[in-house]
Amino acid sequence: MESPLSLKYGTFCTIHSYTVKGITQRNEIRKLKNTS
Repeated sequence: MESPLSLKYGTFCTIHSYTVKGITQRNEIRKLKNTS
């Protein structure tokens, strides 16, 4: 069984990775818009 702390940490890591992906995608889209 997982402890509440590790569960919280896992959720935070998941949210953080999603946020990083979203920011990266936004930057890529901005680059594409600037070049065209």
